[in-house]
Amino acid sequence: MGESIRRTRIGFWAFRVAADYRHALEKHSRTLDLGAQDVYVMVTLMRLGPSSLVELARELETPHPSIVRQVDALESRGYAQRSPHPEDRRIKVVSLTAQGMKLMPKVKEWFDAIHQQATAGMSSEEVDQLQRALQTAHHNLCPSHRPSRSSFAEEAVETSQKESND
Repeated sequence: MGESIRRTRIGFWAFRVAADYRHALEKHSRTLDLGAQDVYVMVTLMRLGPSSLVELARELETPHPSIVRQVDALESRGYAQRSPHPEDRRIKVVSLTAQGMKLMPKVKEWFDAIHQQATAGMSSEEVDQLQRALQTAHHNLCPSHRPSRSSFAEEAVETSQKESND
């Protein structure tokens, strides 16, 4: 019994930390009248480039109607835009606008601040071990998923900086 309780604590803490990360991101994103999920959509668009609504829903593991609402909200604020797919007029492709891309360095600051807060008091070795353990748990639970991206926001910001320098 004691061993099974200890094992379930991993799930409890993983769930708790994920909720804490979302809550911290909400606090930051609210300063720009955005929600955490809006930020995840924007970062995903930055990382993947123009994507269909179906691709976004799949990548974010979010129901299609939710993605549509989020893209509507981002579009109304001028952060995203829809355009026809070049080969299939039935499909709309979503991309970030210049205004949306300008937010990416601020978003990276948010993710960096949250990471610093979450890992305060940990050595870099402990942070690396935690990341590897969480990635292993993720792969064990979802072996068919693509490899996790540990630098989600950082990768997106690097892409935007390269594009603005070109």
